[in-house]
Amino acid sequence: MEADFAELVEAARMAHVKTGEHNLWKAAFALPEWFFVAASHGEDAEPVVGIVDGQPHILGFTDEEQAQALSQRRASRQNPAAAPAPVLHMTPAEAVDYCKKLIPEGIAGILFNSGPSAFQTTLARLVEMHRHPPKQH
Repeated sequence: MEADFAELVEAARMAHVKTGEHNLWKAAFALPEWFFVAASHGEDAEPVVGIVDGQPHILGFTDEEQAQALSQRRASRQNPAAAPAPVLHMTPAEAVDYCKKLIPEGIAGILFNSGPSAFQTTLARLVEMHRHPPKQH
C-alpha cells in the first residue's frame, strides 16, 4: 500500500507530539525511490536546486508524476518547444549520499513535493535521520 503523503504531511503539521513527523519521515525513507527533476539534459545531470525561505534546497518528490509535472512546467517557462528535463530516480540511500556531498556547497536542505503537501528538512538532519531512522513513540 502506498503512503498518502498529503495525509502524512497534514498529520505532522497538526500533531502536538512528534509522532506525525516520525510517521512522515518513516514513510519517506521506506519508499523504493525518490524522484528529482534534472537541472539539465545529459548523463551528468544533477537535481534542480530551488530557493526555499531564501535558502537553496534540492527539490525532491515522493512520486514520479509530481516530478514530471515540475519538469513540464520548467520546460514550458523556458521555451514552449523545449523538451522537459528527465526525471532522476534515486533510492533514499543514494539520495542521502548525494545530499551529504552538497552540505559543504551551501545547499541548506531538501524540499519534497512542493505545494500544499510539501515537507522539508535540512541536509544535515536528513543525513542524521537516515543514520538513525525516526522511531514511533
